[in-house]
Amino acid sequence: MKPNSFFHQVFSNQPKSFVKTSVGETGLVNFSSGEVDQPLARNVLKAVRQITEQELMNYPDPDCRRLKQAIAARFGISENMIAVGNGSDEIIENIPRVFLDPGEPCLFIVPTFFRFIESCRKMKAKIITVATQEKNRFQFNLQALSAVERKIKLIDPKIIWIDSPNSVHGGVVPPAMIEKLLGFTEKIVVVDEVHHELTDSDDSAIKFLPRHRNLIIVKSFSKAFGLAGLRVGFAVADRKIIEKLERWRPLFSVNSVGQRLATTVAGDKLTVGRVAGNVKKQRQRLLSAINTMSDFMIGAESQTHLFLLKHEKLDLFAVLKQHGILAADFRNAPGLKGLGYVRLNIKTPSNSRLLLKHLRRIYNDNQ
Repeated sequence: MKPNSFFHQVFSNQPKSFVKTSVGETGLVNFSSGEVDQPLARNVLKAVRQITEQELMNYPDPDCRRLKQAIAARFGISENMIAVGNGSDEIIENIPRVFLDPGEPCLFIVPTFFRFIESCRKMKAKIITVATQEKNRFQFNLQALSAVERKIKLIDPKIIWIDSPNSVHGGVVPPAMIEKLLGFTEKIVVVDEVHHELTDSDDSAIKFLPRHRNLIIVKSFSKAFGLAGLRVGFAVADRKIIEKLERWRPLFSVNSVGQRLATTVAGDKLTVGRVAGNVKKQRQRLLSAINTMSDFMIGAESQTHLFLLKHEKLDLFAVLKQHGILAADFRNAPGLKGLGYVRLNIKTPSNSRLLLKHLRRIYNDNQ
């Protein structure tokens, strides 16, 4: 049976995943994935114990009403401004499926989350990138903003994707820059805020929605909320955009357990704040220690649990693997090709100590 042209488009030119979805080799400690490795709150564990047999036997609420009510209350928005999905990945897949025709251009500011490009490539989009610069620590600055403005005037992209905080290097696009970019176009602008709750700021792009009806904000319960295994994501946008995304979504894409636990954590700002505080402390300790070792270079100023790292003389991905550490391989990622970077995850304190021990060994071995 011959697959259609969309299948051929994806798998004849399949982009490389830079994060190993499974570890096929024994003895490696996995620092490549993006989970936030923090203890779950007591109210979540209590909610787990309260799950009934009936909830597991019956289909979930297709409209996710209680979950949408909880999200709306947390962010001060209307329920009809919320679309849900099986993780933010489903939202990211559905946006081009709903709003993009084959051959239309999409603009990406790289480095960025590879699934943005992957989801648009599946729809046969024309892929356009603007690269931030290593010399500027991959900051989205005025120079990058001007480059984006020129691309918009030249090609008028159907969808523009912004990753903030960036899922590759942890840096943040200043909200003022996002609003300036929104002023350049009336086409769809997607701002992925999956990691936003890990930063020090409450300044979400949601505040721009009353003035910019072309804006979609993607968020998730996988990171600071700690529910990566349950796959619950959501988008916030103008109700007309949300109506289309919800009509496209499969009827039961968010399971009953995911709905229950996401509803529980949605209003728990105290726990989310504690998680973000713990991540910040570990990040500061680890990155400060790395900065004392010459030849290591931290790519950007991370505000999350993820950061880019390279060694000026060594293939760090290969060397870390020899030391039993699996990093995310970004040596050939868009915007990072040939620069030698890997991405690492700040996990538990014990794992951070383990990572630092091996980085010090690499440093000492090469003095």
